[in-house]
Amino acid sequence: EAIFYLSRRSSAMSKLNAAKASITNTVDLAAWYAKSGLRWMSERVDHVSLAWVAIAKGGGDCDDFMSITYEIMSNKLSCRRVILQSTDGRGHAIVVIREGSTYTLMSNMSRKTGFATIDAAARDFYGNKTKTIYYI
Repeated sequence: EAIFYLSRRSSAMSKLNAAKASITNTVDLAAWYAKSGLRWMSERVDHVSLAWVAIAKGGGDCDDFMSITYEIMSNKLSCRRVILQSTDGRGHAIVVIREGSTYTLMSNMSRKTGFATIDAAARDFYGNKTKTIYYI
């Protein structure tokens, strides 16, 4: 997929590197997403894009936002990429980030914080319909 966006790589990398340099917490990350112009888009064939590719194409689905979030935050805070499966077969990709003594769930461009454990944050998305959690 990256080959289709090579002409936009420089611009996308500049945007990504600026975000990595300036964002230090999930409040700033959520504000950056709100101003970024990135949007959620479905994919015909689901795959995980590199962070710069997702930025170059203007957004993506949940696993693409997982890539962007992890790329921006993983050098600053403890982050785990998480794949969830619900009891009715749906799947979702998130990032759980430790900030101080609590955990924050980043799902697409949204933020939910105040969880005591990484498992509590991961389970919150589907609640009692959570079937499987994969930490990657």
